[in-house]
Amino acid sequence: MGNWLKDLVVTLGIALGLVQAQTDPALLCKITRTREAVYAAAVLENSMNEDMDTLIHAGNPMTVRFVYTVGSEISGEYVHTIIYSPKEKLYSVSYSETGRVHETSSTEAAYSIFLGFYSLFLCTVEDFSEIPDKKIRIQSILELPEDNFFDPGVLWNYQTPEWDIEYSKITEIPY
Repeated sequence: MGNWLKDLVVTLGIALGLVQAQTDPALLCKITRTREAVYAAAVLENSMNEDMDTLIHAGNPMTVRFVYTVGSEISGEYVHTIIYSPKEKLYSVSYSETGRVHETSSTEAAYSIFLGFYSLFLCTVEDFSEIPDKKIRIQSILELPEDNFFDPGVLWNYQTPEWDIEYSKITEIPY
């Protein structure tokens, strides 16, 4: 079967919900701080599978949202979007934390940037110290364009990788 035909068959299988995710994704996180701020680093593992790779290489944009909450008062999100140009054989990964777009021909580099969020500002140390509930929750959500008829839930076996940690005081967070 030619590559284009295989891509078409897999794309249709995903669109119809006939193809299941091969692994359940996991979210690995680390919380750190400076004197002024609390930061997170988060990486998705087991999140890329053959079906996602096929969709990306067919030119479909894909987005991962890292949504965070600190207590019940502070929340936000960071967004990474990957687009592959089959014609140019080039990946473009945009990331909201800097507003930049990184272009590369390396699949490994593109997926690493797409699935890794580093040095994400969560809140100030002062704000963290003042909130009563010091629980930090980070979730990752996979999205495809709204006008797309694919069900992104199939790609991650309908899992929303999340990670929680609770602190009693700011000094428990390492520098």
